[in-house]
Amino acid sequence: MQELMTSTEVALYLRVHVRTIYHWARTGQMPSRRVGGSWRFKKADLDSWLSETNFSASRGKRVQRPEKRIGPESPKVYEGEGQSSL
Repeated sequence: MQELMTSTEVALYLRVHVRTIYHWARTGQMPSRRVGGSWRFKKADLDSWLSETNFSASRGKRVQRPEKRIGPESPKVYEGEGQSSL
C-alpha cells in the first residue's frame, strides 16, 4: 500500500504553508485526490512531481526563470526609492 499524506504533512515535507498546498491541489498544479472532504497525497506521486518541476524546497517555492532579460534599453529601478532612472 502506498503512503498517503495529509495537507499538513505535505506542507511540512515541502516547507510551504498549508494554504499553498490547498491552492496547488485545488488548481491541479500538484498530484492530489479528494477523500471525503479532505485532500490526500501519495508520497510517490509527490516525489515524481518534484523531480519533474523546478522546485526549491529550501526557498519554499517553485523557481521560475524570467521570460525576458533586462537589457540596456530597460530602465533600472532601485528598490526603496520608488523612482526609475534612465
